[in-house]
Amino acid sequence: MSAASIRQMAERIAALVEDRLRLPRKGLDTARYLLKAERHVPKSVARELRVLAEAASLTDDPADLRRVDYARLATAYETCLKHLNGLPQGVRRMRFLAEVSRNIWVNLTVFALILLVLWFLFLR
Repeated sequence: MSAASIRQMAERIAALVEDRLRLPRKGLDTARYLLKAERHVPKSVARELRVLAEAASLTDDPADLRRVDYARLATAYETCLKHLNGLPQGVRRMRFLAEVSRNIWVNLTVFALILLVLWFLFLR
């Protein structure tokens, strides 16, 4: 595997992260972007993203390229690809909306309990 193919793999995963999770790139290089995306995926996929990010950062220097474990890199790429292709577009937005609606229901329940307690204490 050459440095160009490793960069291509990292770019492909970064593009999938940007498309599926809707994380803005904000001018970050690929390695830093993949490290930033770690907190938005499960731990097992986050480890694989870190492997890809480290390999992408090692492609700048030909001497460092020898330190890349190509079998581990291929496994990391396949794992990330499988996980990100399985996600629908905008999954981050859907998770946010689900969390907001869950918080609203919890707040309404607490408010109803407080009203019920006040009614029992003072108006009964």
